[in-house]
Amino acid sequence: MLAGSMRYRIAVMRRAVVGGNPGGASRGDYAEAFTARAALKQKNGFNQAEGGFLENMNVVTLRVYANAQTRTISIGDRLKITGPNIAPSASSDGDWAIDNVNLPDAARRHIELTAVMRIGG
Repeated sequence: MLAGSMRYRIAVMRRAVVGGNPGGASRGDYAEAFTARAALKQKNGFNQAEGGFLENMNVVTLRVYANAQTRTISIGDRLKITGPNIAPSASSDGDWAIDNVNLPDAARRHIELTAVMRIGG
């Protein structure tokens, strides 16, 4: 991925804590927490077939600049990705699950994460 190709915008969606619960464990619907610019690389489907996945899935690797907001991204969040060559699936409404979040790279000041959209299965 090239450092200057941050052509995609991601909206990080988090579950809201429902009021009235003293423990704060009740969670509401996903709501947009913040947006960020990202570079995107589509992964090859051949590796998924070798791994024995029987479901149709799209896998992308995203690179975002490391800052105070993006350091809070976790696998419990969801993403909406907009940009060139991204067509959201009608079945999943364009929501991407976060499969993996790497530690921030201090030298290059970015964070790589893997997002997955599973379609059926």
